Amino acid sequence: MTVVVDATVVVAALVDSAPEGRWAETVVGENALAAPEVVLVEATKVLRRLERRREISRMEANGAMRDLLRLDIELLPFAPFAERVWELRHDVSIQDAWYVAVAEAFGFPLATLDGSLRRASGARCRFIESVAARASAMGRPPGGRREREPTVWATPSAGGMLEETILREIVRRIVEVARPERIILYGSAARGEMDPHSDVDLLVVKEGVHRRDTAALILDEMSGVGAAVDVVVVTPEDIERYGDSHALVIKPALQQGKVVYEAA
Repeated sequence: MTVVVDATVVVAALVDSAPEGRWAETVVGENALAAPEVVLVEATKVLRRLERRREISRMEANGAMRDLLRLDIELLPFAPFAERVWELRHDVSIQDAWYVAVAEAFGFPLATLDGSLRRASGARCRFIESVAARASAMGRPPGGRREREPTVWATPSAGGMLEETILREIVRRIVEVARPERIILYGSAARGEMDPHSDVDLLVVKEGVHRRDTAALILDEMSGVGAAVDVVVVTPEDIERYGDSHALVIKPALQQGKVVYEAA
């Protein structure tokens, strides 16, 4: 069987030893693969970000990059799928639409660890899900969600407040690339106590995600935004449990942070 794979699956297969990574490795190892040619760029960006954040070692990153370039993936250009990609522009990002368009054109299933892509309206392809993804989706209606403008508490200031225009741009980019359920601003930016060396700290809540890949994709979109940004990606289940490695971040973010975006 031929499967269309996106960057979340490719990277998970290369570097993730958790259950989702093992599932991705099975998908990659047991099927013929096809993907938009952008998959190599996206996967490379994620590996770079994981190394920079020291979530994988330099040796692991180099090895994963070599393995990425050895993968037997049929890489497909953009032009033949551009019309369908454009039709999907209101439902998913352009990159995600490219994956969907390829899967639809050939009748192949699309493997992804991105829960929002699987739920997005407009896609007519079949999705392959991991066991974890199926479990997280139980009880939720299919289809996409209507997004609304973020509510922003910070206001322009010459002092320690994060400028509203910068925050809006950060939120816009995160929504475009990740389609989260919620974004919470916390830390010094939420308190109005930023100094020139402060990061904009954000807790991004997104269901059915591969956390490291999603965080890396978000951070790669922050170039030139006008502030240093740090994100922690969690699922709604993480918030309920407080039980994973981000627990020390989740609690203060919920107690002291400010919701700057929430999907309708």
